[in-house]
Parts: sequence; C-alpha cells; structure tokens
Amino acid sequence: MMMRPRQGIGANAYRLETSMGFLVNRASRDIRRVWNAELRRRGYPISGEHFAVLVHVWKSGRIGSAAIAAILQKDRPAVSRLLFDLEARGYLARARCPGDGRRSDLGLTRSGTVLMKTLTALASGVLAAAQAGISARDLEVCRSVLDHIHANLACAASGRPDSTAATLAARGARREAKKGARR
Repeated sequence: MMMRPRQGIGANAYRLETSMGFLVNRASRDIRRVWNAELRRRGYPISGEHFAVLVHVWKSGRIGSAAIAAILQKDRPAVSRLLFDLEARGYLARARCPGDGRRSDLGLTRSGTVLMKTLTALASGVLAAAQAGISARDLEVCRSVLDHIHANLACAASGRPDSTAATLAARGARREAKKGARR
C-alpha cells in the first residue's frame, strides 16, 4: 500500500542536501578538514582553531581573551585551552592591560609573528583551491548571501528583526571601503 504525502510534504519539501544550512556546514567542514590536514602534513603543531585565535590576535595587535571568545563564538574554557596551548608553544604572550591592571591582553611573540606570515600564505593557498573555478562575481554574491544570512540570524537572536537592513548596509559599506583601499 502506497502512502500519500502529508500536507506540506512534496515537491517543495525540505531536502537536506539542498538546504542552505547543510551546504554551508559541509563547505565549512571540508575547508577545515583540508586546512587541518595541510597543517599536519607540513608539521605545524597547531590546528585550525589555534590559527583562528592567532589571526584575531595578529589583526588586533593586542586583545583580551573574552574578546577572542566573543569573536570566535566559543565559550571561555575552550578559548582558554587554545590560548594556553599557544602560549606554551611560544606563539602568544600576555601583558597587563595599561588601563586596568586586573586584565591582561594577548599579543603575538616574535615566533608567533613569523608563524603567521607563513601560515597566512598557506591559508591563502587552501582558500584558492576551495574557490578554484568560481568567478569573482559568484564569490561576491556568495559573500553577500552569507552576510545576509548572518545578519538575519543575528537580528532574530537579538529580537530586533527590523535591524537586518541596517546591519547589511553597514557591512556593505565596510566591504566597499576595503575594496577601495585595495585598489
């Protein structure tokens, strides 16, 4: 006996393999898997998660552990373990915050800076491989769509769905400013 599809299920039904969440997650996992394999293959004693921390410290100059946890959207204990590993390997150093002696900020050590120069070139290669055959226009559309999804979800989580347009406009302006600076 053949069962009839329930109301709402049929041609417009949810399909895992075409859902945006599944596709974004799969691409993210693939990039992370290739990146971690490349780090291991080349003998670097860090993971992609360590690299993400190093990138934000490098970009900021000096940054606190709470700020890193917020940026990476990870809990503080997980970030603390990553920071401890990076400090133990000599890539990060803590310094007391000049304005608040109770706080310490993190910065790259000399070996951390040298490592980042090498790893950013390596990461660029992994991303170039991931983006091979995709036009610049398609990549820009993809970035725009992902920014829009992020803004929608951030606004929904904040309880202010009406602020999505403002968030996207601000991000678009920042992206255009960066493009202009590169030219």
